[in-house]
Amino acid sequence: MVENVKKDLYFVRVLQGHRSSFRMFEEEVTTLDDDLNQLDLLFSDVFNFSLENRVPIEIIFFSLSQLIHTHGWKRIYTFILSKLPAVKSSKILLTMFYYPETHENRSDIVKFETLSDEIIS
Repeated sequence: MVENVKKDLYFVRVLQGHRSSFRMFEEEVTTLDDDLNQLDLLFSDVFNFSLENRVPIEIIFFSLSQLIHTHGWKRIYTFILSKLPAVKSSKILLTMFYYPETHENRSDIVKFETLSDEIIS
């Protein structure tokens, strides 16, 4: 059964304090810094790959809550908001997991929920 696993699955780990450059799609597991600039570059690489190869891609954020706690809701909200036009006009599906109980202010999470097409709880 394991032999039938597709080889087009990639994982990107974001680690605090990790300092190195990355090249998307060279390794099945990529590690990058907890830096929104690197995350922005990653998004650009993924979007370009999807457009050039005309393939659907799913991006899964696990966990959106960690990004919010680390960088603040305003910065992450602005980041995601800036990516939505590209997501909506491409073959990219963006899925984000978050943990509402870890956020002191419920209104912060509601802001992110307004950006979604669907919320599953």
